[in-house]
Amino acid sequence: MSGVWILGATGRSGRAVAAQLVTAGLSPVLVGRDATRLRKVAAATAKDLRIVVAGMVSELSRNKPAVVVNTIGPFTKRACKVVGGWRGWGRVRAHGARAGGWRS
Repeated sequence: MSGVWILGATGRSGRAVAAQLVTAGLSPVLVGRDATRLRKVAAATAKDLRIVVAGMVSELSRNKPAVVVNTIGPFTKRACKVVGGWRGWGRVRAHGARAGGWRS
């Protein structure tokens, strides 16, 4: 297994998650479609982070990350594909935002 992967790392939520994880001492893997934007996010953290530019399901299946943070919306359409590619390599815990707060 290979650590924490952030799907959609170049978006607003992905960048925020990456910054928080780096602040916490972790080195997340940044995943997205645009290598240039991923390199910019990595550079902004002042840490040498791994980037992955590829189809998420195939890469998740191949690399088996311990934790997947999905910041790609709409979540109701993307979550099943992410879990389908990642299933079986760890515990799945899904969180969704709603007006009343977080739920699991």
